Amino acid sequence: MAAGTVDEKRIQAAVRRLPVLPDRKAELNRAVTGLLYVIQSAAPKDDDGSPPEQPEQGPAQEVDEERLVAAKELRETQWLFHDLKEEWAKLSVTARDALSKRVRAAGMSIAEPDDLIDRLAQVAESMAAAADDLEQPDRPVPAAAAPKAEDPPLLIAQHAARMYTRLTGKKPPKPKPKDENPRGPFFWLLEDVFAAAGILASADQYAKIVARGRPGG
Repeated sequence: MAAGTVDEKRIQAAVRRLPVLPDRKAELNRAVTGLLYVIQSAAPKDDDGSPPEQPEQGPAQEVDEERLVAAKELRETQWLFHDLKEEWAKLSVTARDALSKRVRAAGMSIAEPDDLIDRLAQVAESMAAAADDLEQPDRPVPAAAAPKAEDPPLLIAQHAARMYTRLTGKKPPKPKPKDENPRGPFFWLLEDVFAAAGILASADQYAKIVARGRPGG
């Protein structure tokens, strides 16, 4: 993979050919920019030792007010869950016993009200992560979770898989029993991305790796 050889127009065209969900079409510019950023970050250094230039942000820097509002809603609701948990812990034994009796009489599926509070607390934690996704949908993978630097195609393929799932609502298809990788939108996306980025790696191989969900295949 040579620095400075990325065909941005081909990558943009490949992303726009995806069967994007109607409510995700507004994210296409941001998705392209995020993918280009990952490609440039994974590329080797230039001959002078400097990193390659990052793609211009352009339209992707525009603030998506609807997403920011939704993120704020999630964060505020998350704090309501925390408030509920704190108040729940203050209930007296008499209050808890009375509630448990009423829950059992109503035939509710939860074993104990405490179980429901614990589940709500887990939902609250997911709300924070969902708000992050809304505010920064194409942020690079944290360093701790990223593949090793010596395998740029894997880093790019994993990002492409996450982008594909977010835009289409579908996960990359898993290989068939005979180890044949299905041809379809995700494979064609990865094939175009590798070619446009000058990556001498098998799109078929890396499509299988990310579909299986583990670097070792």
